[in-house]
Order: sequence, then structure tokens, then C-alpha cells
Amino acid sequence: MEAFTELPNHQLLVVGDGPLRAALTAQAPQNVTLLGQVDEPTLRWLYHHATALISASSEDFGLTPVEAAACG
Repeated sequence: MEAFTELPNHQLLVVGDGPLRAALTAQAPQNVTLLGQVDEPTLRWLYHHATALISASSEDFGLTPVEAAACG
């Protein structure tokens, strides 16, 4: 999210929720939007229209990159 302070012409959409959401929302630059939880059709639309996926996870294998790749 911090990197997007240096990329004012790009937009970052953050999908998902967690205990740091309030703090992240408070420090998010104007080009970053925290969407929280979204329904499946919205998630598929976001995957299809995204330029890139940033998957922040502590898992050794996450399903998110696989889902995004399946959507193109």
C-alpha cells in the first residue's frame, strides 16, 4: 500500500478483511481502496479486469493466485 503513494496514477483495490483494516484504511493514500469482503461475482469481475495481483499471505501455497490466473 505504501508503494502506491509513489504511484498516484495507479489504483490499488484491496479485497478481504482482517484485524488491521481500520488502521490500513486510516493510512491509505487516495488511490488505494479497501473493499473488504466481496461476493463471488464481484471477485471474478475484479480478477478479470485487474492488471496485476498482489497476494500478501503467509501460506506456502495460496489459492488466490490460482484463481486470478484462471480468470486471465
